[in-house]
Amino acid sequence: MKAYDMLFVVRPQLGEDVYQQIEKDVQSWITGNEGSVRSFKAWGLNDLPETFNEYEQAHFFHVVFEGTQKTLEEMKEKMRVDENYIRHLIVLLDSIQAEPVSEGA
Repeated sequence: MKAYDMLFVVRPQLGEDVYQQIEKDVQSWITGNEGSVRSFKAWGLNDLPETFNEYEQAHFFHVVFEGTQKTLEEMKEKMRVDENYIRHLIVLLDSIQAEPVSEGA
């Protein structure tokens, strides 16, 4: 398994119960498909850097998880077909973490 960092945004004004269900759904997509969740944070309503479709704001979520190719494929497919998801970005954690510095260097 590899570690991933994911940021996804969903439509604003869906309601707190819907946001909680989205959190449960994403966690179950990960754990139900050979993965595990390291951290899951709801960042709340924030401005988008530019208007996307008609949205100027979105509800942001940040997830760090471990998974396989099956985990990634399942999440991408689920987010692609659900109209509540505006955008998502998944990055391999190893590609963004700096190499540790040895103390003798």
